[in-house]
Amino acid sequence: MEPQFYDTHTHTVQEDPAIISIYNQYPNSKINSTYFSIGIHPWYINQGQIENDLQCIHKNISSKKCLAIGECGLDKKIDINFELQVEVLQQQIEISEKYEKPVLLHCVKSYNELLAIKKQRKPKQKWIVHGYHKNIHLARELLRNGIVLSVGASLLKNKNLQEVVRSIDTENFLLETDNTAYSIQDIYYKFAALKGKNITEIQTEINYNFNNIFTL
Repeated sequence: MEPQFYDTHTHTVQEDPAIISIYNQYPNSKINSTYFSIGIHPWYINQGQIENDLQCIHKNISSKKCLAIGECGLDKKIDINFELQVEVLQQQIEISEKYEKPVLLHCVKSYNELLAIKKQRKPKQKWIVHGYHKNIHLARELLRNGIVLSVGASLLKNKNLQEVVRSIDTENFLLETDNTAYSIQDIYYKFAALKGKNITEIQTEINYNFNNIFTL
């Protein structure tokens, strides 16, 4: 069966043949047989473990099943030293560039810093902000800097995010479930309704976006 839905970021192993999903993998955890991304999440940065985690990423990133680095990123709502977060993110960006893999990004109250890093490094690989749920102005700033938006369950109720989806071309989006109970089909159907299109049109457009970024 040809895949009909593409889930850019999930914490659930998906066995439905109609769905291609990127499972979020943490370093030094058992690697599943599904497609995955691997990275050091800012919540789980342990200064004594960083080198081991990076070695694990290097070890697994060449796998044909590994589609991206991440999730990694910056988060000002946690107690982990922000400069250390930046350092760990920079190291993962270097891996992304070396192995030519896109980056799935977690970003909380750190968009200015993220954009500054993007402008300074000028990476060749695509950056995707996962779980985007902010306003239209920030969305446009991210897009101006070549960052793709991945949206998930917030789309079902978040009015600001719904306005973002209505206002911005589909070519700038990916869809995801993250760690919610909603299915990727739920997200696709809501996205289609907001765009005023049928589900087949949205499948074609989102699936094209996915395959244009990730190498299966």
